[in-house]
Amino acid sequence: MQAPDYYAIELELKALLESDETLQGVAFAVEEEVMFGMDMTPWIGLYMVDRISAQNQFLAANQKQVYHLQWSIWVFVFNIELAPAIQECSRVTGLLEIALMNNSTISNMVEFSYLEGGTLPTRVPNGNGMPDAGVVICAEVRLTSELIISTT
Repeated sequence: MQAPDYYAIELELKALLESDETLQGVAFAVEEEVMFGMDMTPWIGLYMVDRISAQNQFLAANQKQVYHLQWSIWVFVFNIELAPAIQECSRVTGLLEIALMNNSTISNMVEFSYLEGGTLPTRVPNGNGMPDAGVVICAEVRLTSELIISTT
């Protein structure tokens, strides 16, 4: 049995999203801080935030362990004006959700995935590294993927 490579799963998810034709022109990052500026957005950041064990699983040899990997995927858009930023963030978020639905096994690295909602486009306050001029809008998509680890 080989130990699971969680980072490899993240990189494969990034590669799948980068190859989606509807998301061309979007910058992607895995576990990185957000980058801002007109030339850097739309920007999607992938973050694996948790690994939850299915209930009532006992550790034993020749058994399997089921985990639910939880992702927080953020879309950021910068624009000088508010309305176009909201519209673009909403558009990219919808395209992201469809791209995730199109490959729910992350190239057979997980059993299945499902969307759990997220936050709707929200304005990010200026300051703390945010641009002084213009508007940054962000939205979150939460994804859960089931991973089965087996000792056999």
